[in-house]
This record gives sequence, C-alpha cells and structure tokens, in this order.
Amino acid sequence: MTVLRVGADPEGWLGQHRLRKAGRALRRGGAMRILTPAGFQQWDLMQACGLGAVSPLAFLRAQGASLALGALERQGLAPDRSVVALQGGRVDRELVRAAVELCPRVRRLVIDVPRGGRELADWLRQEFGIPVLPPEEPSPVSLGFSGKEHLEEAEERARGMSLTLYGASPSLAGLVVSAPRLDREDRERLPLMAALWEEGRLPPDGIKIT
Repeated sequence: MTVLRVGADPEGWLGQHRLRKAGRALRRGGAMRILTPAGFQQWDLMQACGLGAVSPLAFLRAQGASLALGALERQGLAPDRSVVALQGGRVDRELVRAAVELCPRVRRLVIDVPRGGRELADWLRQEFGIPVLPPEEPSPVSLGFSGKEHLEEAEERARGMSLTLYGASPSLAGLVVSAPRLDREDRERLPLMAALWEEGRLPPDGIKIT
C-alpha cells in the first residue's frame, strides 16, 4: 500500500497557506484522497487542491450482514429467532450480498425494496428455503442501502434499530466498528479502516462490531 505523507501545522495566520502547500504537494505526488487527523475541518482547502476524503461507505456496506447481527446482539436477540429487514430503492450488489449472508443465520428476512425486491425474495426462497416476509412486516433491525425517498416512507413501518448505509452520513444506530489490531488511537477511524480494506489489508477477522 503506497502512502504519501505530508505534515502541516494548521494553526496561526500561516495555517491555511501551509495546508494549501501540503495539499498541492500531495496532488503533485498523485494522491486523490487523503486521511486526516480527527476533527480536521479544512476540507474546502483540500477540495480546492483536488483532494477528497476516504469514504467509509463501501466498507460499511460490505459489513451489512455483520452489522445486522451486531444490532440483534445489542438487543439481546438470537439471530435464528429474529427478523431482519433490508430496505432500499432498488436491489443492488451489496443488498444481495447481505441477504445471502443473513439467510443461514436469521429466521426470516423482510425485503422492502420496490425495484427488484419481489424477484430477490423469490430467489432467496428457492435458493435457501427461508421465509421472506412482505415489506409491511415489523422487524427489530433494518438495513437501509439506498433510496432516500423510499426510506422516508419506510420509516413509518414498525422497525427497531435502523441502520442507514448510504449517503454522506451513514448511521450505525450506536454500533461501533473497530479494528483491534490497529494502534489504540486508530482502531475506530472508519476512513483508515476503509482504506486498508480496499487494499486487502483488513481481513474479516480483523474487524469487530460492538
């Protein structure tokens, strides 16, 4: 994993100048995304240099099934006696992956997806023999993968812990994703975990959900 590192003191009247200089140096070096210390606020300067943050979204969506199981555990519920709802505007790869991983673990699924949801439910019944419930059924845990307009409607349904794995600010409903093998100060830094995961440096057994 190739990493460029630049240090810049953001304080004082020369702080913004130092940050711009550091940003330009990173961009010249070929960087397009950056990891920053906790609490970093000067993203407008970095964006002006052509740099963006490392998004944890793909990483979190890949942990969808594990997050659902963690949410059940948080509520003291046994997966093999529980229902998990998968929500979204349409069926996508991550939603299907979560469904496939959950089928052997939970009692039932709810597929609350207008586009492609019925076909997915039929396939899951045939492939795994798991009862798939209609969208209006309640569940103690729901995973939202896409579709803000659909989820606003779905929020009226009887759900317990609702996790949203989409948009600029995904919500984990109080769950914490960590990498215990990292240094203590880095164990809960989602952008860092996402970067390591993208490069194949963070295996499934190195991820903990509590």
